[in-house]
Amino acid sequence: MKTREIYDGCRTDNDVYLTNGIDPNKADNIHYQFSKICRRLSVNPNDIDMGKLNSEEKHNISVALVRGFQELLYAKAGSRRIGRTTVNQYTNIHTGEHGISEYEISSHSLVRRMGSEALTLVLALPWWYDTRDGRRYALNTILPVTKNQVAQALSSSAVSESLGDRVAPNGDLVRVTRPKVGSLILGPERQQKSPPQQMSKSR
Repeated sequence: MKTREIYDGCRTDNDVYLTNGIDPNKADNIHYQFSKICRRLSVNPNDIDMGKLNSEEKHNISVALVRGFQELLYAKAGSRRIGRTTVNQYTNIHTGEHGISEYEISSHSLVRRMGSEALTLVLALPWWYDTRDGRRYALNTILPVTKNQVAQALSSSAVSESLGDRVAPNGDLVRVTRPKVGSLILGPERQQKSPPQQMSKSR
């Protein structure tokens, strides 16, 4: 909505988008789709009072998007050098171990141009393109998310990964598990007292 007032129905100057931290490659289409929705609903877009989102609203939107698009979650898996630049590599938390494992944030992404070194979890759209060096796999339309947001969104679908039995400080034998969604660990290890093992009597 920061650029709505200067949108002329076709486009807005790219510098205005960049000043407001908005990707110019996507913003014009967003304005167009917003106008189209308003026309369908017979609503004047200028009558919609949409103030700046507060931190809680941003958090809730991120949680809702993760819940609805968990198959588009990517976690940082490493990095590589391209000239003088270090580029992060990401894997899909559900298919990374079985499919393509070297996605990079697109060089056209505003997130990458503004610095993406600290991003460890993102919700993103994957795509590919061919170069002289072979096929490259990239992520676009990036939404940085936190492990806390992912845990809030997907805790009900997490599975308990068994880490085996251990002896607790008090001498009890405990079974250790940790919650995971795909390859992503959502929380700390959990311990539960192991059931007693029945000894078979020799005859």
